[in-house]
Amino acid sequence: MDPNKVKGSQVQIVSERTLRRRIHALTGSSPMRYLLDQRLRRAQELLETIDLPVDTVARRTAFGTGERLRAHFRTELGSTPTAYRGSFRGHRSAALRDERPRRSTA
Repeated sequence: MDPNKVKGSQVQIVSERTLRRRIHALTGSSPMRYLLDQRLRRAQELLETIDLPVDTVARRTAFGTGERLRAHFRTELGSTPTAYRGSFRGHRSAALRDERPRRSTA
């Protein structure tokens, strides 16, 4: 069998339910919530440290488009990527040290 043609669902080491429970035990979150938090944290880091266009940050953090990144920022952080970048110019945020992304206080 060609391993490049095997779908992920056909290769199982543990059940999906077991995987979800283990991820939750390790992170305190569902797999999707944990993944979203990690992607948002990475987007925050890029916005704080590098002058990349929002669309590029979105692609690098698997949000796909700037529009989707902006929507998640508004929902999760109460800000836009551009406003977030401006409020953390030259500073590393405490949010990067926390488990979950945090809203800016600026």
